[in-house]
Amino acid sequence: MMGVVSAVVAALVVGVTLLTVLFDHRTAPPRGQRLGLSMMAAGLLWAAPARMMGGSPGLGDLIFLLGLLILLLALYGGQLARRVDAIDGHVDGRLGVVPLHRGVAPPPRP
Repeated sequence: MMGVVSAVVAALVVGVTLLTVLFDHRTAPPRGQRLGLSMMAAGLLWAAPARMMGGSPGLGDLIFLLGLLILLLALYGGQLARRVDAIDGHVDGRLGVVPLHRGVAPPPRP
């Protein structure tokens, strides 16, 4: 009985969070963040009964993890791309590393 009550309370908390994220137009987050949060909430709601019954990971867990990945890319994707771009020493918008050969200087970059 306590497991059912805790699952209902968790569903209410996730539902209120989801509704707030989707329908708060004053401080609406970007579409990628909304999608990630929505997928995390949906995956959490889908996987919660299986977790309560001791089941193995399933599609709900995958949806939760994909939502988490989308949210992290929406939040930190630009910074990550800039850091990867700066690996070769030049911030030029190209995500590539020039192969180095021993004894040969790398070609100049524009």
